[in-house]
Amino acid sequence: MKKAFLLLALAVIIVGTAFAQKVGDTTQLGGQTYVVESVSGDRVTLRKVSLDGVWVRTVGGNNITVVTFSGTSAVITEFSNQANAAWNGARNNGIINIGDPYIRNIINTGATTWSCEVLELNTGATGIRWISGTITMQEDGTIRIGITGSSSWRVDFKKR
Repeated sequence: MKKAFLLLALAVIIVGTAFAQKVGDTTQLGGQTYVVESVSGDRVTLRKVSLDGVWVRTVGGNNITVVTFSGTSAVITEFSNQANAAWNGARNNGIINIGDPYIRNIINTGATTWSCEVLELNTGATGIRWISGTITMQEDGTIRIGITGSSSWRVDFKKR
């Protein structure tokens, strides 16, 4: 009986240690990745790391204001006519439309990072091209989409 109690106590200590993390750390549970959202006393709040869902642009980018992620791609869900004349022209000429792919070939490369291809207008906004990009989930749950090799081009989205 004493041996069983000691084993149970050891198991509780090991499980407790698995969650003894700081906010922003990632952990694996049941094959899924979670981010530690808050720690308060003996309570830890986790958020599942997933791109799936509707995301609203908060910083940077073009006229695409809302995208919907599903699996290995994201489509344009909403579009603004206010920001960029080239993107407005591309939309008015039927080059891009609501429901068109915006991000494709998303591949998980780490607990909160992905590689992908991002839609871009070609010179003169007469067509589209796909450029290599990255998606990084920030500690606050927002995502940052950047272009590989560019430190200045970025778009941030927050899950709706």
